[in-house]
Amino acid sequence: MSGRKNHFIQRLLLKGFAVDPSARIPQLWVYPRGRKPFKTALEGYGAERDFYGDPELDAGITAVESKQSNGLIHDLRTGTDREVDARTAAAFAVQVFARSKNLRRMVADGIEPMMSRASAKMQEPEFQVRMLLAEIGRNPTLMAQAMLSGMGTEEFARSRVRKSLPAALGMLKGSLANVRDAVAEQQNRTLRERLDFRGSRRDELESLHWFRISLDEVLILGDSVVFAELADGRFKPATEPGDRLGTIWLPMGTHVLLAGTRATSAPTIDAASVNQGAASCSYDAFCSDDGPDAHSELTSLIRTQTFSLEREQMERIVAESLARLV
Repeated sequence: MSGRKNHFIQRLLLKGFAVDPSARIPQLWVYPRGRKPFKTALEGYGAERDFYGDPELDAGITAVESKQSNGLIHDLRTGTDREVDARTAAAFAVQVFARSKNLRRMVADGIEPMMSRASAKMQEPEFQVRMLLAEIGRNPTLMAQAMLSGMGTEEFARSRVRKSLPAALGMLKGSLANVRDAVAEQQNRTLRERLDFRGSRRDELESLHWFRISLDEVLILGDSVVFAELADGRFKPATEPGDRLGTIWLPMGTHVLLAGTRATSAPTIDAASVNQGAASCSYDAFCSDDGPDAHSELTSLIRTQTFSLEREQMERIVAESLARLV
């Protein structure tokens, strides 16, 4: 824990990708999406003021790092290639993703455009009349009010909509403005409740064989940190039910990789492919000990394999959701 500056990518993990890890203030190169690479101190990347919104939660995460993660990171950066305890590796893989900004951004950026589309539709007076007519049909009290008003049911609905429209629009605008805060709070609430990071995803990862693998080629670290390669060669920041898993990749340093696989022997490493996966599963940026041009060709891959909905998918979800209202 370091005041109000919360690391959502563990500082010790970032240090393995620093230009000079032994420097008093280690620095690394950051390759952001849509901007030029820049060099910054570790505190300038993977951290944000009040990211967890709760000093006790930040302290809890720091305790998890001290008791579990730090020892694993130090251990994997020394010695020879070997098999790694599955429970320790799986717990680390889950916690680095669950606490990440990568996860928060994907969820918020997925929800926000859907809410915006739904809001635009719900601001239409005719749609509000249809919603109210549907509610009158379900609600005996509203039905009685419509009958006692001396107006027809539709006229009653239009009268109510005219009176309530300004307040409804204000509520919708407020909901849209609070999407990111709501997503952040939900992530923080989940972390507070489950700092042991137990769950089906950890159980799945514990069933794998994990290996520490060293290589001569240079690795980058994406902002998802851990990512999955599926059996068909596609990359994803995390697995979902039904995925045919190939390998879980977790770069631990510029020349050290932690890999989880269903096979009982260590997988063959193609460093270029692993770096492509790390970049494509990143949402905002990846980092490296080398810059500014060493990995520039990978920046175009950022956000190409993150969770996102196509416009047609958003429209369908919004339409189906609004249809239930009327």
